[in-house]
Amino acid sequence: MKLNNFEKRAFAFGLALSMVVSGSGVDSSIVTAAKKPKLSKSKLTITAGKTATLTVKNAKKKVKWSIRKKKIAKITNKSGKKNEKVEIKGLKKGKTVVTAKVGKKKVKCKITVKKQKPNFKSVSVDPFDESCLVLKLKKKDSSLKVTDLTVTRRVESSGAYNSAVNVEKLLKVNAKQYRVYLREKLANGTYVQITSGVSKASTQNKEDFKAKDEEVNVLLKKGGTLNEDLSDYFTGNIGAIKFSVTKGKLPAGLTLDKKLYTIKGIPAESISSQITVQGVDELGRKASLKVNFGVYDDTVLAVGNGSKEIQWGQKKKEEAAALVAANATKLDVDKRSDVLDSYVDTYSIEPMGGSGNYTFTLDTPDNADVRLSTDKVSDDAAKTVTKESSSSTKLCIPYSISAGTHTYKVTAADVMDANRTCTATITVKIVPIYDVTGIVKSNNGLAISGTSVRFISTSGKTKGDTYRCYSRSRGNGTSTGAYSEVGVYDMEVPAGTYIVKVDGGVAYEMTQKVKIGKADKIVTVTVPERFYAVSGNATYSNSANKLVNRTIYFESQKQQYESYGGEFSTTTNSQGSFNIALPANTYVAYIVDEKGNRKYFGSKITVTNKDITVGTIKATITRYSVEGVVFNGTSVDQQTQFADKITDTTLYFYNDKGLCVAQPTVDLEGYYKVFLPGDATYVVKAKFAKAMRTLGTVTVAKENQKDVNLTYTVATDTAGATAYAASPELALESVLNSAGGNDVIWSFTPTVSAKYNFKISNAVNKGCDVALFDANMQYITGTSVKENDDSENHATLYAYLNNITLDANKTYYVKVLPAGVRGDYPYIPQAQGEVKLSISMQAPVTPAPTLTPEPTATPSATPSAAPSATPSVSPTTTPDAPEK
Repeated sequence: MKLNNFEKRAFAFGLALSMVVSGSGVDSSIVTAAKKPKLSKSKLTITAGKTATLTVKNAKKKVKWSIRKKKIAKITNKSGKKNEKVEIKGLKKGKTVVTAKVGKKKVKCKITVKKQKPNFKSVSVDPFDESCLVLKLKKKDSSLKVTDLTVTRRVESSGAYNSAVNVEKLLKVNAKQYRVYLREKLANGTYVQITSGVSKASTQNKEDFKAKDEEVNVLLKKGGTLNEDLSDYFTGNIGAIKFSVTKGKLPAGLTLDKKLYTIKGIPAESISSQITVQGVDELGRKASLKVNFGVYDDTVLAVGNGSKEIQWGQKKKEEAAALVAANATKLDVDKRSDVLDSYVDTYSIEPMGGSGNYTFTLDTPDNADVRLSTDKVSDDAAKTVTKESSSSTKLCIPYSISAGTHTYKVTAADVMDANRTCTATITVKIVPIYDVTGIVKSNNGLAISGTSVRFISTSGKTKGDTYRCYSRSRGNGTSTGAYSEVGVYDMEVPAGTYIVKVDGGVAYEMTQKVKIGKADKIVTVTVPERFYAVSGNATYSNSANKLVNRTIYFESQKQQYESYGGEFSTTTNSQGSFNIALPANTYVAYIVDEKGNRKYFGSKITVTNKDITVGTIKATITRYSVEGVVFNGTSVDQQTQFADKITDTTLYFYNDKGLCVAQPTVDLEGYYKVFLPGDATYVVKAKFAKAMRTLGTVTVAKENQKDVNLTYTVATDTAGATAYAASPELALESVLNSAGGNDVIWSFTPTVSAKYNFKISNAVNKGCDVALFDANMQYITGTSVKENDDSENHATLYAYLNNITLDANKTYYVKVLPAGVRGDYPYIPQAQGEVKLSISMQAPVTPAPTLTPEPTATPSATPSAAPSATPSVSPTTTPDAPEK
């Protein structure tokens, strides 16, 4: 039978089809390969200002995108391994076409942009977070995204919004309100505008304009020069402040310079007075400040007033009650290290004028435990109270004081003329604080550690006051990295209403406010983000050594979910294991070495929508283990370990440059373990019996060290001491050079039994630790001055030991450890420099008179004035924290 052409073609097609269906001799991959690139949508409608996503399916090569009529819509973002995904943002009403080219194949999508109606009702800056805008809408819109928004700012009230601010995150409170988190804080007075298509809203960031304190003191000598900048006492102002005196009168010779915002002049009368200064900023907002003037001379005294809010917890109050009772007769300045722990706060009262030496009287306190540091109580049965003259005194406020506002008056009388007096009024507001505990969780119920929890007051004078702590993990020491408690936080706050934030570069805010009453409270903080558990083990690059008790930081590549400090963090346990909760993202992890440099781990960690275990990760840093037991003795039987162990302290390892590179803890058995760089020799010290003591050295080779036992020798603490001149006049000062990792030491043998003042300066201006010992190296007293102390306003920081009673012909030792070498970790070593010591004799200690059958009159003697080592820190009455 013959077939025509049509029938032949039909037969051939059928045969081919049957071969495909039956699979005989035809690879099925031919069918898959036949799939062509296509777009997820061929038509797309977008509202102006909004974005939509397009994806190329079956893309075998990198996709090239283009768009017509770029004024209608634009491509805002490309993603995917082959750029197969883009975001399209509508700009204004119209039509355009988006083209995706894959190799030679082109696929297109028709875009229609609809006109947008303005929908922004208002925008404001969160008063408790200057990196957050609160956006309110006219109509509901649940589809708003970060890419829909543009934020710009300007500094002046006129001009264009032309400085862009990056949007970090958008959090929907409800369909008509969003929180817009920015990548930076807005400065006070900044104008900010938020735009989405035709929707616009703007505002100005306005901090509260107020005086920093209710009142300030200005003390100056008659005939001296004053140039006091009033603007320093105000905060939150926008633009310049205009000042005026609304109450009271300036002392004669002083004037208010309204152009320079200063009170200046030369006072012509010795007088104490008060004025009220009002400041008005460029927005017309007003704030007032009371200024107490005290003009003194050789016959007229002046002193400032003081006020402070003090907070104490109920538990601390109960614990301190016993201490107050035990130390009721020991409130001597030279014993304050074991007394003032009983007191919640102290106030320095420093009169000016007259002879400079005064007696102080406290006017009928409402609490018997409120004391002056210059009131001395005898140790005999009579418990007689005597007043010691001094250039200043401290008002000591005990924990036993009741809540509320207390007012105390302290009168200073010149020892040269008791009729010369001045009175300081101290107002103390006692505010109880209550324990708030809880757990921080994400919205999928996972506890979160390593975040900053802030309770921010929302009302009254305390508005904006912030109480902060960190959520943490409490490890159980197992090798699995599991923790018994995760995300726990604990802090103390006064009663009040608070907004709670878990933050930092981006804040996760609770939707409700928290009210703290007059009782402890448990509050679970739930953030709107979902977190997932990430666990693993961490080692150094020589993987035999685990990262034990080290903080690991997890930094997101896009920095989208940063916690306080820039990263999430966790601490490894005793087995080098870690466990942390993270939002979905890709992270790089790192540790910080001894010099403060970041040392990253070799692999990235990608968190998706599930918990993960990453196994063992290695840091790009090598360390070798040193371990052993620390003994207090010159000989040790290694078999029986017969010697006293130094326990429950910290060791400090110093390298050859004086840098403290490690601080291992010595446990209750005297055992320690530490990881150190190899091929180096370290000096090892411990803070033992109130001072830093040298234990010895250890050399670390590039192999593990075992059982490095250090022996403490007393002689090493006094050897090489520089003798301080012990003549009655005393040398003006003695100078030693400090070097990295080393303290300096003087020996001092007084020839007169007396009370002495010690003044120590550190030329490097970083502060120091000071300790005074007897010849047996028994601790007498000590102090610390840190770089950020406000007690001094000099180029060089000073430490003081005042009114120390020393016996004649006995040797004492003064040890000084500069701050740069005392064990801060990690720490960049300070430069070498001078440490200076000055010792002055305050007053000889007179032995008790011997009774005779016929006592005779003793002529009065006025002791010669010795130079005082007590600094005139500030001519005012200032609050002091208790010295420990």
